[in-house]
Amino acid sequence: MSKRIHDGFRDDIDKEVFAENILKQIKDNEVSLAVHKHPSICIQWLIENATDASTIKTLADRFKPIELSMEFVTNQYASHVLQALIEASLKVLSKETAASPSNQRHSKWAAMFICNIGEFVITNMDPLLNDVNGSHVMTTIMEAMGGIRVGRHWSRKTMGFGMKSNINTEIEKDIVVKELPGNFKVLLKKFSKELIIQRADRDLKDIILGRGTSLIQYLLFVLKVRSPEICQTVVKRLVEIIFVNEENKFAITTNSVSAYLVEAIMLVSTEHRLNRIWEKHLKGSLKDMWKDDIANFIVQRLVDAASNECLFSDICSEMLPHLESIFSYNRPGIGVCLAKACQKFASLQQDFIGALMRAFHCHDPKDRQIHLVPLMLFGENTGKYPKSEVWLHGSLMLQYIFGYEDPYKVTKSLLSLEPKELVFICNDKSGSHVIDSFLQSQTVAPKHKQHFLEKMRGSYINLACDRFGSRIVDYLLNTVDLKMKADIMDELSAKESQLNSTKNGYYVGKKAGLYHYKHRYQEWKDVERAKDKRKRAFKEIIDDQDELQFEKRYTKGKRY
Repeated sequence: MSKRIHDGFRDDIDKEVFAENILKQIKDNEVSLAVHKHPSICIQWLIENATDASTIKTLADRFKPIELSMEFVTNQYASHVLQALIEASLKVLSKETAASPSNQRHSKWAAMFICNIGEFVITNMDPLLNDVNGSHVMTTIMEAMGGIRVGRHWSRKTMGFGMKSNINTEIEKDIVVKELPGNFKVLLKKFSKELIIQRADRDLKDIILGRGTSLIQYLLFVLKVRSPEICQTVVKRLVEIIFVNEENKFAITTNSVSAYLVEAIMLVSTEHRLNRIWEKHLKGSLKDMWKDDIANFIVQRLVDAASNECLFSDICSEMLPHLESIFSYNRPGIGVCLAKACQKFASLQQDFIGALMRAFHCHDPKDRQIHLVPLMLFGENTGKYPKSEVWLHGSLMLQYIFGYEDPYKVTKSLLSLEPKELVFICNDKSGSHVIDSFLQSQTVAPKHKQHFLEKMRGSYINLACDRFGSRIVDYLLNTVDLKMKADIMDELSAKESQLNSTKNGYYVGKKAGLYHYKHRYQEWKDVERAKDKRKRAFKEIIDDQDELQFEKRYTKGKRY
């Protein structure tokens, strides 16, 4: 049967008949069959492909905790069946609607099944925690009790400087059950107490260092949105163990597994809790941490999590004077996190730019400050035609800097580059995003953007034929005024054969209406004027709405 599943089915009817056949053959023997490889695969397939909630209920009735043993739950194959059944029950619970009595009926047994398994796991927590398969069941049931599938929409990478929003927003995307049943919240609290809050210090340290690190991380993320108060209690208890002495601190923050947990703690802590962690445990020790291959990521998360200017200013005072040392230890990710965080705190933006200049030895004399951008993108190769790709982390820092309130010095540095160097940046995977952020910035002066456009004259054909440069040309053709747009089109039409010889160039020409520009110029001009008129009208509407919202907020807050 498992081979049949692997081979696939002719149609839906064939699939349905096969499912009915499995149900008949395993009836009353589900528990005994689940511990074997091939029957386990068949039962998992049946659960995952069940279209009727009654099928899930039938199987859930067979796998009640009273029928289960520790040997069953820790079995390699049976544990996968149990996890599939828990996730299927959560899916049933997520479909509950007031308008559908059948869904309400099914949601009751689904909630009961999850609660029963949850009670079983809490009762047998220690032996399950010591077993690989058992710990996976624990994670699955903990997520189910929280009504969340953690990490379906994000990964560990998004915990870093790639995170586009705050951690709450990211976790909320994973919520499956909007309104959590009351008994689920009770079980989550009980689970947290048994796993962390009431556990002995030595045992909790062992769990943090290996056995249950990922489980605790997931628990923190679930509690962050489901029970913030318990989340902070758990954080407080974990901090007591991690920072109780230098031995624990070093062992946990430099361990490749447990360091992820410390990162998670930084992200889920409240502003008050994070301030206490900083004042009591981290202040004055960042230098030792950023030197370590593992602990430097905790420093990055600390910078990401800082939500008030006072805390961030303290962190910067400890790090900005040593930015060159941070880069020399190959920790550019810290620089990116600082650049990103400075977008929130305008008062520290110029301090960060100054620290970058000192780190790249271009702060003094002042005429050397113009070398900042080439040094950040090409390293010591400044002044020469770049021979290697753009430095990723330098690109990321510049992308954030062009969003600052006053990026004048960095703008002047970018515009000091030769046209061939600018073309290289535009056609580079990382460099093209720097130019994007420069052109789209609300704080870069229009005259500086115009200066860039003038410097690129004669190079638009090279950009249009490149995978990354073509995006920039496309953006310009959609945003510049009609005169500049016509100048770019003149350059492209003069070398139409070269443009059409590449896939990227062909699509740029087609989207811009190059054929109409050459053969029906007046028609092209009328279309572009109409587009510009619509854009201006739309912008005016948006601006009016923003102004109205501001007035409403002002009036609401005004006291007479």
